[in-house]
Amino acid sequence: MLCDIAMPDGTPFEGCPRSTLKRVLDDAEDVLRDVKTALEVEFYLFQREPDGTPTTRTVDAGSYFDYSPSDRGDDARTRWRRRSNRWASAS
Repeated sequence: MLCDIAMPDGTPFEGCPRSTLKRVLDDAEDVLRDVKTALEVEFYLFQREPDGTPTTRTVDAGSYFDYSPSDRGDDARTRWRRRSNRWASAS
């Protein structure tokens, strides 16, 4: 899911990176006409109860920019990178 974070009244949340990028690009459009941007995929892995019911407890114990994570999140990120590289090289 890709989304912009908004306040309850619908105005953009000042701390939303997507809103910030849009604001900066709008402000600098005369200088940055040919700037290309891409998204950074961020995801969370959640535990399930023994009966399969989802929870809000994460299984990822790594931290942001962790050099050597040792959790299930690292396995998922590695598999995702391999698939992404395979798709990129096919196009």
